[in-house]
Amino acid sequence: CAGYTGSCIFSLLGTPVQVLAAFCGISLSEAGFLLAWFMPLTNASMAFLCLFAAGRLPLAREGVIPALMVVAISCLGTVVAAFAGLMTLAGFFVGAGIIGALLLYLRIEGHPLVDHSLLNENDLLAEKRMPLWAAVMPWGVMLLSGPMLHLPVLPFHGLLVEGFPMSVHIVPGKPEHMRIFSQTYFWLCLSVFLCFPFMRSSPKVLAHCLGIWARRAGRPFVACAVFFALAYVFTHSCKDSSWAMPDPDHNMVVILAGAAAAVFGKSYAFIAPFMGLGAGILTGPQTASIAMLTDLHLRTAAVISGPGAFIATGSALAGGVAGMVSPAKLMSAAATIGAVGGENHVPRSTL
Repeated sequence: CAGYTGSCIFSLLGTPVQVLAAFCGISLSEAGFLLAWFMPLTNASMAFLCLFAAGRLPLAREGVIPALMVVAISCLGTVVAAFAGLMTLAGFFVGAGIIGALLLYLRIEGHPLVDHSLLNENDLLAEKRMPLWAAVMPWGVMLLSGPMLHLPVLPFHGLLVEGFPMSVHIVPGKPEHMRIFSQTYFWLCLSVFLCFPFMRSSPKVLAHCLGIWARRAGRPFVACAVFFALAYVFTHSCKDSSWAMPDPDHNMVVILAGAAAAVFGKSYAFIAPFMGLGAGILTGPQTASIAMLTDLHLRTAAVISGPGAFIATGSALAGGVAGMVSPAKLMSAAATIGAVGGENHVPRSTL
């Protein structure tokens, strides 16, 4: 958990950061530098809270050094990615740095990297049936796809990402670029498909996994779709058939921004992250909470003469942290480890 908090803002290919930058009208590097302002305090707080929730004060004291390592690497990785203009790969920089540092820390402390004494009979049988290299192969394919697509020095970026935007025209003059080949879910499906022959599985196991996916994927998908839809309704309300806005004062976002500015005034900057936290818990995907709230933050900031992008970034980061206790992600995690129903007990100790 301590390592996860360091990179939860980025996802695999930085989709939340890209959405935040697009809504705020800033570059990806600018979004990265804004995130770097919040990450030391946020990541340190979440790392120690995770340790405290797992083992109270004794574990929190024991985990001081690895927690601070995670915080330092998260911030450094973000700044490096922003300076290099590679924010879509920030998750790789941060994740690889955290994994390497924690493995090195275990080595220095004399702990084994692989401890078979912790495995039960079922775990040992699974290890015999599928070696470790086969189990991690899908993740290896996914991790190779990120740098392959997003490093400008390689030809794949221009060929698959820029060359195939797959634009969908909904609002005139503002095409939505799908870019399927740079989406995490595409590479997730492709990596599983490519690695299936090496995983020594069977059609029965595949059917069982697909059944679990069918039962569990619906709620997160609907939640994400609904909140994205709400964001578009809010943003484009009061527009006529030509997508022009005759009276901006009747736009839903303008009305909400005016009300928020009137109620909270300058203190809205402190309220916004808690709004992002609530939206992240409700939606699960951080991107959905960014899409829903960013325009409201920007308009409210304009009314109170506040730093709009800074306020929106604080809300976005809070939405990413909230993903650790969102029902949608907890259900997915519980299904993954075979603990269906266990997600009902986690929010009580973490909220």
